[in-house]
Amino acid sequence: MSAYLEIVVNGKRHTHMCGNVETLGRDHSNSIQVDGSLVSRNHALIRKLGPSQYYVLDVGSRNGSYINGRRVLTPSLMENGDRITLGNCEITFIHDSESTEIFNSGETQVDMGETLTMSSTDIKTVTILVADIRNFTTFSEVTDVKMMSRFMANWISSLQNHVRQYGGYVDKFIGDCVLAIWEQDDVSKGAFQAIHCASEIQQITDDVSADCQLPEKLQVGCGITTGTVALGVGQDNTVMGDPVNIAFRLEAATRIEKCNLIIHEPTYQHLPTPELFHQIEDIYVKGKKNSLQVLKLSYYDSQQLMRNLSNN
Repeated sequence: MSAYLEIVVNGKRHTHMCGNVETLGRDHSNSIQVDGSLVSRNHALIRKLGPSQYYVLDVGSRNGSYINGRRVLTPSLMENGDRITLGNCEITFIHDSESTEIFNSGETQVDMGETLTMSSTDIKTVTILVADIRNFTTFSEVTDVKMMSRFMANWISSLQNHVRQYGGYVDKFIGDCVLAIWEQDDVSKGAFQAIHCASEIQQITDDVSADCQLPEKLQVGCGITTGTVALGVGQDNTVMGDPVNIAFRLEAATRIEKCNLIIHEPTYQHLPTPELFHQIEDIYVKGKKNSLQVLKLSYYDSQQLMRNLSNN
């Protein structure tokens, strides 16, 4: 008897026969497409090894894959009746143990590293937000480590929820820096949501700082751009492309330009605000030969902008 999966998503049950390789995730290129805000584009793989052994492994999803409540950290052999959880999706692995042939280690071996490379990338136009806490390293050196640890844990959790509220997702945290992505089919909507999200990041940081009783206020700089990137790259399932580099450079430029938020032209062109175009400036960033057209804003101005756009 072949192995198969009983899949339950949002109360609906489906059955899927297991082939040699099954990919699971939100992207339509997966053999098992699973919708849900907690499911990554390329979330997990199920790989058959030998005559009848099936392994599941996570491919760098944001929220992890679980077997019977245990997080999958390495390729894990599945047994009949095992429950796999991907976000809000519940999957039961069904395999008739009486027909299972014992896998002989002397038979043809399959490198599990080979499996990891099978998750496909996706080329898409997205909006990218990079936000970074200024002078955080210096500040952390003179602040109680327990206080700073509590602050970072709460800040990361708050930003993840905040980005998700505005339709994006956090690709990664790099120390005190966050990289977030908006990949809606409607690029204009994603650009609007990203700017709206960025306009409130300083307030989020202020609130968490107050809750953690930090002795002084921390400032956050943000850079935003829109462009075509490769999504789901490598074992980290991350984003790659020149727009990513530009977003980081724009965030760094907020210190030099003495502003809170720098929005690149490919992003602000999606806003229905022609009156703002007198504020557009050309700036140079590290690693770029040509200047970039940008809109420089304070958090106050960005919040005013969002209020005006929301009322129109």
